[in-house]
Amino acid sequence: MFEQWLARMQLRSSNPRRRAFAACRIEDRLLLARLSKDDPDSLVREAAIFRLEDQTAIGVVAREDRDVTVRLAAIRRLTDQTVLVIVASTDPEPELCRVAIGRLDQQSALATVAREARLEARRSAVQRLTDQAVLAIIARADSDSDLRRAAIARLTDHSVLTDASVADRDPEVRLAAAGRLADLAAIARAEYEARLSARRALIVKTTDHAELVRLACTEPDPRLRSSAIGALFELPYVGDDALNLVLQSLDRLGIRREEQEYRFVAVLEQGKVAPVFALANLLVQKASKSWLS
Repeated sequence: MFEQWLARMQLRSSNPRRRAFAACRIEDRLLLARLSKDDPDSLVREAAIFRLEDQTAIGVVAREDRDVTVRLAAIRRLTDQTVLVIVASTDPEPELCRVAIGRLDQQSALATVAREARLEARRSAVQRLTDQAVLAIIARADSDSDLRRAAIARLTDHSVLTDASVADRDPEVRLAAAGRLADLAAIARAEYEARLSARRALIVKTTDHAELVRLACTEPDPRLRSSAIGALFELPYVGDDALNLVLQSLDRLGIRREEQEYRFVAVLEQGKVAPVFALANLLVQKASKSWLS
């Protein structure tokens, strides 16, 4: 209690440093709100802001204070998305607009700034947008070529990017769209290769003859079919029982007996793996006797 009384006494001082020191110890929220708005010295108003929790009071300072440093302190304390949108759209200082945009965590709020604020703020907002619908509208129709290019850098919609790469009136935007398409294609290839590598690692560990034959016949990627065939070749030949299991697997795949040799050898040839043809010969030679009988 004494400390609070002493802090209130110090607020009467003509020295702004003493008042700022007192504001750092004040617990009365209403008094802090009043200090943050009405004290004639920016140092005191800023000190009060650091103690405030009331978003309404902080928002008033962020929008209205005449001092850039005080507004910046208030913006950094703001979480109210509506007020942050207002500040990002209207503050005369570009740096403060960027700070406000950096505190926006809702895509709808970022979209509002990207559509309605001043140009520089819109560019900053677009760089944080992930809403593909809003990005597509900007990429297709915005009058500012830099903004269209910024939207294109965030887009994943191939149809919009393709249109922009062909039809945009600015050659730099067309080039950016073509580059983005190439980047997305490279990302897709890298992701596919990673999945392929993981799938191949599982296949080469498989020791079930029937499962490997099924994979060799049904995997959509020829490299995986090759891996299955290579794994088959590495398995020890354990006699006619294993061979019959392979042939039964082909039966279950719905391949008629008279087509099995053709289909399986075709799969092997697509694989283009060194031991493939030896395996093909082994299977065909062993199987031809049962097919002829």
